[in-house]
Amino acid sequence: MKTAFGVISILALAGTAGPAFAGLEVCNKSGQTAYVAVGYPDGDNWVAEGWWEIGAADCTTIITGDLSSRYYYVRGEGEDDLVWEGDHYFCTTSTKFTLVDDSECESGTVTRKAFFQVDTGDSRDWTTNLLDE
Repeated sequence: MKTAFGVISILALAGTAGPAFAGLEVCNKSGQTAYVAVGYPDGDNWVAEGWWEIGAADCTTIITGDLSSRYYYVRGEGEDDLVWEGDHYFCTTSTKFTLVDDSECESGTVTRKAFFQVDTGDSRDWTTNLLDE
């Protein structure tokens, strides 16, 4: 995965509910491969997980099963330094990860990165699109 440190973000997303699955799906509508991480509440803890590789014009279900929270947080990093981010921060690493809470943030290979908020309302499933804008 190519990381995109120090890149001005381009936030481009569109969310729609979809009846074909239960969970959180991310569709990559950009012209490049994207690497995606997600942050979400799990009981009293916050969890961040990544990275899913999503090819151009492909979709991947990031969270399976009925959604139990209204808000989820997504970060996408494209191969050509395109970044989809917002103003909510979660800990990440440059390789596949699952991190609970932020006690390890900014230590070793763990860093804070910005995620954009996905408001699913009361839907049990949701699709968010990464756009090439």
